[in-house]
Amino acid sequence: MNGAAAPSENMNYREKWKSISHTMHVEKIAILAIQEAHLDQTMMEQLERNFEKNLKILISAHPDNPRSTAGVGFVINKQLIEPNEIELHELIPGRAATLRIKWLGSCAATILNVYTPNNRSEHTNFWAKVITTRRAKHLPIPDFTLGDFNVTEDAIDRMPPRIDDESAITALREVRHEWDIRDTWRWANPTEIAFMYRAQTRNERIQARLDRIYISKKAEPFTFDWEIKESAIPTDHAMVSVKYAPREAPQIGKG
Repeated sequence: MNGAAAPSENMNYREKWKSISHTMHVEKIAILAIQEAHLDQTMMEQLERNFEKNLKILISAHPDNPRSTAGVGFVINKQLIEPNEIELHELIPGRAATLRIKWLGSCAATILNVYTPNNRSEHTNFWAKVITTRRAKHLPIPDFTLGDFNVTEDAIDRMPPRIDDESAITALREVRHEWDIRDTWRWANPTEIAFMYRAQTRNERIQARLDRIYISKKAEPFTFDWEIKESAIPTDHAMVSVKYAPREAPQIGKG
């Protein structure tokens, strides 16, 4: 989200969230995972009052500086999905949170949303804490592990192409192997180039595929229609989306 507000667009946080609500309606997004929310408790309560008719907002804020750093969460579109159960579990406040959601009686999914540190040297400890906290809370291995990973696994995912920090890559790959999840879009598109993040440094323009969705083997066959597109929400990242129709979902006919 690149922060709660969008000063360059003359938007305060409430106006920015109007853009989020509109985007979820137009794009037919049932569950939106967000990073860099920068919301404190007062702001979240205000948003809940403003959008309670259409949205369910669940945020894990940074414990020390909620308005200026981190913040991950989920936004559920009540017009598209009516959950029977919703549970938010914080693994690392403001950085990693799991949503357990059940709907239509028999459908369920576990989604891990991460915003990893910008400092790659912190990734090993970050993922170690995610793993140990998930075990301690007795949470299932996520069906979907997604968010801003702040590291790329392959040179093709950066422009100019280069291998990213090896210790950060190793930490992420150890998690992938332990949970048996994979970067499904990259596996299906081994030579395609796509970037979600763009920035201009003093010396060059940087592009990278930092935002990804890793999917478990059991959920992967029921995913389809991947999209990578610029979002109407003011931010410096493009939006990645995928559709999911679990085996247990009832058949819905015409009308």
